[in-house]
Amino acid sequence: MYHILLYMRQLTGLILMIFLFACSSEDDKKTKESNWSPYAKNTFMEKCVSQAKIKVDSTKAVDICNCVMEKLIEAYPDTSKIDKDKIAKASTSMILKCLF
Repeated sequence: MYHILLYMRQLTGLILMIFLFACSSEDDKKTKESNWSPYAKNTFMEKCVSQAKIKVDSTKAVDICNCVMEKLIEAYPDTSKIDKDKIAKASTSMILKCLF
């Protein structure tokens, strides 16, 4: 159980870091369902999968990260309105839903 909590804490920190980095980048090509750029999505997936592979195999890491990213996009379609404090709390719940 402890390793799951540690894993969640690492992913939550990773999510916050990615948002600070990826959402501040400029990219003219936005997706239709949200204003998440392809760059922001790719950056999220690369960093998330890299971190998740420490604890799970590559296939599971991709599945978990895709799930978390979908939930983040659904909850925060407009990256300019992301509240860093709220996302830290919400991401823990999202990670749990994607893990189980």
